[in-house]
Amino acid sequence: MALPSAPALLVPAKLTPPQLNPLWVERERLMACLNGPQARLTLLVAPAGFGKSTLVTQWLTTLPGPVAWLNLDEHDQEPLRFLAYVAGAITRVLPQALTMLQPLLTAHEPPPLYVFLQALLVDLSALPDGLTLVLDDYHWVTAEPIHQAVAYLLRHLPPACRLVILSRADPPLTLARLRAEQQLAELRAAELRFTYDEAQAVVGSLLGPTVDRALVAALHEETEGWPIALQLGALAWRDAPRAPSVSHGSDAIAEYLAEEVCERQPLPVQQALLSLAVPERVCADLTAIFGRS
Repeated sequence: MALPSAPALLVPAKLTPPQLNPLWVERERLMACLNGPQARLTLLVAPAGFGKSTLVTQWLTTLPGPVAWLNLDEHDQEPLRFLAYVAGAITRVLPQALTMLQPLLTAHEPPPLYVFLQALLVDLSALPDGLTLVLDDYHWVTAEPIHQAVAYLLRHLPPACRLVILSRADPPLTLARLRAEQQLAELRAAELRFTYDEAQAVVGSLLGPTVDRALVAALHEETEGWPIALQLGALAWRDAPRAPSVSHGSDAIAEYLAEEVCERQPLPVQQALLSLAVPERVCADLTAIFGRS
């Protein structure tokens, strides 16, 4: 029987890169890092809200050659489903590219996984302008066969092709070997944090070019350059101006953390986080009693 993840069942939104926010600042220093010598793997690892997808979307608009984008989620744990989505992302920009792989994806008796991978590599090798394949939200992938498949593709990727992975955690790939071979370009939270100048550009786009520099400095210091917190703090200040502080935007930041971080954790992890959370109030007398018991 044909694969349940045949092309007709692919969700189009998973194959579409995010739309660029017209208010977002272009980060030239990071563009310079990404535009260095081409590596087989470009890796961006940082927690939620650090602008990984936005940065890569901006960067890819400057690159020659086709770009295929795949947004991964918690359901992408089966190797053939994963490969079907990879194929869908590629054929979305190069409809006639996968002459070897496509017939295998619709075969009644699918061959072993390595045959799919070899067919994909043969198809990639035939692309005259190469390809950039982006795997966004790779942290959702927990299936070891998919990690092994991605590692195999990386080892044998044609010179004109590159893989870009965006994740909240390091993928279990041979990163040390890629670094040693100078085939890994990477950006992490330390690099993705906004500098003061970048913070001023973002806050200025939201509050106007004459924004108080003291407010920008306060927002930048209190958010430690965390892009999403800086933006939420600036929006909160715009809607309810107060002293130059991000603290009155804490509710929006807490909601973001709850939705994008806590609620996406397995239930046991959520329960553990609640147990370890710092309470809003502490009774000193009760603390002393329990401390002696």
